[in-house]
Amino acid sequence: MEIGSKRTISYLSSDDDDTPVRPVVPKKSLVKGVKLKPDFENRPVYLGSGRRVYLEAFSRFYHQARDFLVAIAEPVSRLDMFHEYHITTYSVHGALAIGLDAPSILKTLERLCKTPLLKEIVVFVKDVAKHFGNAKLILKQGKYFIESFDVSILKELLKSNVINDARNEVLIHESDVGEDEFLVRNLPMNEKADDDLVSILDVGRSIGSIVDESEVSDEVLLQAPKEGTQMYAFQVSGVNIENVKKEAQQLGFPLLEEYEFYNCELPRLNCHLKPTTVVRPYQEKSLRKIFGNGRARSGNIVLPCGAGKTLVGVVAASTIRKSTIVLCSSVLAVLQWQSQFKLWTSLADKDIKSFTSNQKGGLTFPANNDNAFVFITTYSMLAASRRSDANELIVSKLKNIEWGLMILDEVHVVPANTFRRVIGTCRSHCKIGLTATLVREDDLIRDLEFLIGPKLYEANWMDLTKDGFLATIKCVEVGCEMSPEFFREYLRSGNMRNKRLLYVMNPAKFRACEYLKNKHEALGDKTIIFGDDVFALKWYAEKLDVPIIYGQTKEQDRSRIFSSFKRSSIVNTLVVSKVGDIAIDIPEATVIIQISSHFGSRRQEAQRLGRILRPKPNSTGDGVDAHFYSLVSSDTQDMYFSAKRQQYLIDQGYSFSLQSDILPSNNTSKGLPGREEELTLLQKVLCAHATPPEAKTKTEEVEDWECEREEDVMSFSRASRNISALTGADDDVYIEYTNDSF
Repeated sequence: MEIGSKRTISYLSSDDDDTPVRPVVPKKSLVKGVKLKPDFENRPVYLGSGRRVYLEAFSRFYHQARDFLVAIAEPVSRLDMFHEYHITTYSVHGALAIGLDAPSILKTLERLCKTPLLKEIVVFVKDVAKHFGNAKLILKQGKYFIESFDVSILKELLKSNVINDARNEVLIHESDVGEDEFLVRNLPMNEKADDDLVSILDVGRSIGSIVDESEVSDEVLLQAPKEGTQMYAFQVSGVNIENVKKEAQQLGFPLLEEYEFYNCELPRLNCHLKPTTVVRPYQEKSLRKIFGNGRARSGNIVLPCGAGKTLVGVVAASTIRKSTIVLCSSVLAVLQWQSQFKLWTSLADKDIKSFTSNQKGGLTFPANNDNAFVFITTYSMLAASRRSDANELIVSKLKNIEWGLMILDEVHVVPANTFRRVIGTCRSHCKIGLTATLVREDDLIRDLEFLIGPKLYEANWMDLTKDGFLATIKCVEVGCEMSPEFFREYLRSGNMRNKRLLYVMNPAKFRACEYLKNKHEALGDKTIIFGDDVFALKWYAEKLDVPIIYGQTKEQDRSRIFSSFKRSSIVNTLVVSKVGDIAIDIPEATVIIQISSHFGSRRQEAQRLGRILRPKPNSTGDGVDAHFYSLVSSDTQDMYFSAKRQQYLIDQGYSFSLQSDILPSNNTSKGLPGREEELTLLQKVLCAHATPPEAKTKTEEVEDWECEREEDVMSFSRASRNISALTGADDDVYIEYTNDSF
């Protein structure tokens, strides 16, 4: 049985040939009353209601149409033969940000579609594009300004109390002050006309051969004023910059952030790429979206795990060559960014500085900020509300620096209330967010558009797999029947955490995990066992006799264990908690066994699969490079959460096969040999409610995840207790715990 797409389906074949051919193309429109064009079979795109767009993945124009649709629409589902996209306000903003305009979007879509354009799409694109780019947010001499060619737009923005209150009445003496108390500067001749020219030419480059650039009319270029164009601006407080950007977006005037780094007078970073640096085609595409018009655009880049997001950030920093601050989700990620800058660039060690809980001392900053450098730290270090005096001094110095570039690794964590304040802490001309999963279980992911910028580029996971840039992964959901005793207690329990622990500690799940671990170790594979419950992870690690890494594991111990896993033939399996979901670089891993997860988090499922996405030698000879097993206890809530978690990967084109009874008939378990051991385990599980879950520590990975609670459904429960229970008269006892006991 298969869930989702299946990548080896033959849709139609001739009688004497087993070669798959293209499926039958529907000969009617998806929208009632709309007729197909006469040559519809040569066009790759269907239009649906609700601004939905469907692309034929077997079309000869697939690659060009895909690049265009990724630029203007949000990918919804990318199965084997058809891909679904949705044209939204945010996706159109992203298209406009990379140089497209409404006429070019509609003209190209008209050429690709099997039917005439629907009126709702035409009206929607024109309405969204009407005010985009008319107002910009710029940073000059450490101060923020909102500027526009049209003074009426600035007046409209100032009608908002939020923006008007943020307006700074102190005007720097940069140019003559115009009417209505706005700053005015004259643009060089043809500056605006050149912008229009770049915009039109970018359209042709974005969609390859589908649009003929020679058809661009000179009339478009004549619409721009040739000289004497004036730019109006007013200053706003940097303290309220997040509220200003949010308010402007809600008013329909999203603020475009572009950085003219070639003309910037900030100190130049002595950073060049080494000749050995190789940028892959999809990485080059993402960089072109950032630097398409000679400026650096702020926005988000979405690349799968293992596809080289870090190199994209390194190349961007080497292109802008101004002081750069990199924000990471963990200490381990900081170390990885340090090594990547040293690997790919000519930066000297003194120009790469880091600031973590383990690396605080010895930091020196250039006097008067006259030397550029790269500064790497974690979100937690800058977001902390309480710091030591030494840390406070470092953060205050960071606030006074005008950064050319801010790189936000794992940018999906930024909308969390704790981390979003970091954006206002450090002032930067350009912000680039990097992530593999632009998805959250709450509604905050959309805040990234005004916090960072629009999505500039998103790669297709399956296309990168076909091209050999990602490993071919077999995904399997293993059904594990609950033992009668465990299932009875599961049905009886009214406590969510107890229920969760019972289906995680299901004896059948452990035996399946043990069997898969032994099987792949015999094949020479490196295996990571993922889970979220520390009680279960410790028990699994003990019974399987393998190392464990979780929130309480010290940094030096983590490095030692990971090093042994990578280089030693003795350590072939690790048990890892959620601290390993992101920012760990273990290309040697080929197998993931997931015993539990953070409820139905789609992002976590994709991030864990990403640990084995790096291409690697085939270990089984069956065309599969790596294996992802999700162990699910049957007839429990584990099944519901599993289906929800898998949805994101299914939409990317992966399929999950369902298997049960994977254990051979003669299988014997060393860790859990019989029913007596099962009952002993059940007693431990029922008593485990007295043990608190993994506590918050100063370990940054745990802080990051605790601050970003994506799934609050059933994550806690209330229990009513009487006074006798609290005093111990109800056979309850108090147990004192210390950090050392976990």
